[in-house]
Amino acid sequence: MLGAGIARAIHQFYSDYSRLPLMTDFVIGEDQDTDTSAAAGLILVLSGREPPGTARQNTRNINYLESMPAASRSAPGHWTGGVVVEGGDVSLVDSWGHAFRVRLDANYNGEIDNPCPEEVRNNGPFLYGRCLVWSAGKDGWEWTWRNNTKSWP
Repeated sequence: MLGAGIARAIHQFYSDYSRLPLMTDFVIGEDQDTDTSAAAGLILVLSGREPPGTARQNTRNINYLESMPAASRSAPGHWTGGVVVEGGDVSLVDSWGHAFRVRLDANYNGEIDNPCPEEVRNNGPFLYGRCLVWSAGKDGWEWTWRNNTKSWP
């Protein structure tokens, strides 16, 4: 599953650098929401493709995504199911061509707000760990959880 692979890549990054890959717009003391689009930059960091001359986070240029499949082109400009490299841009899409959502424990308290309302009602507001990864699923609607894929049980 691609979402679990993204979570493993983030955990390995943490293991190597003793910190999470954080995007420039994060707020100190709060968990960070991002995604796997090229614009967000997370996949650029995890793939070890940050351009020289920038404030690089992955200074060893380790490709934490090397076991992830390359995306398939299902139509012109539409990719599905893996890593997309176009020019200097790198992204990762689910089986339906949507970017994954990622929530990072950027305040390092070991708790992450659960994005799934049904799980919050049944189990409480927090999950424990460093990151959560989920996809909007086939319908493309993030808030309809019945078909969303996720990295936690």
